Amino acid sequence: MNVAYRWFLGLKFKDPVPHHSTISGNRQHRFKDTGIFQEIFDEIVVQAKNHKMVGGSVLFTDSTHLKANANKHKYTREEVEVENREYFDELNKDIEEDRIKQGKKPLQEMVRLNHLSKSGKLLYKFRKEKIERSFADSKELQGLRYCRLRGLKNASEQALLTAACQNIKKIATHLARLEKVCCNSFG
Repeated sequence: MNVAYRWFLGLKFKDPVPHHSTISGNRQHRFKDTGIFQEIFDEIVVQAKNHKMVGGSVLFTDSTHLKANANKHKYTREEVEVENREYFDELNKDIEEDRIKQGKKPLQEMVRLNHLSKSGKLLYKFRKEKIERSFADSKELQGLRYCRLRGLKNASEQALLTAACQNIKKIATHLARLEKVCCNSFG
């Protein structure tokens, strides 16, 4: 009997525990083709903003690989034409032309100068400490190393819920620290 699980759900010792398939059944049927997973994630971010944990003045992006839930013995070999390089070259060219029209410096130069500045180096170090550690936690502690279900939509739902859970944990830790500081300063 997991007492923490019962406490979290607000169940008494004699109350019946929900069946293990309840969550997956709701995900597959009740919440199918809805934006509920994005809404949950967005609401958690709003709560983090309300607790002054998110400022919005700096935005970091990063990515990670997830191992697919695929049958390695059943596949079709297809050759696909990769046009990423040409697309990005064309996109960068359009961005630079637009910046020149607006009288701004080229973007690549600004990014390089920012990255080499004192504040840019400090931000990059902060990104390394926070973002990469966050991905490691979600892979090691929240099971994001493997996709549990097949398809991009299902993988996106898994990533959104994993990130939402991780953010809930961060909010709870933050509030516990604040409470401890408040209790210590008044006690």
